Amino acid sequence: MSNKALVVVDYSYDFVADDGKLTCGAAGQAIEPYIVERIKAY
Repeated sequence: MSNKALVVVDYSYDFVADDGKLTCGAAGQAIEPYIVERIKAY
């Protein structure tokens, strides 16, 4: 039997939004479509 897990760690407003408390800005925002694609494919 095979077990799989997809873990998305802390992709939250504070790290991604332009006005988030600990934002990584454009770099974090740029990967969002890829993350969403991977979640849907999973």
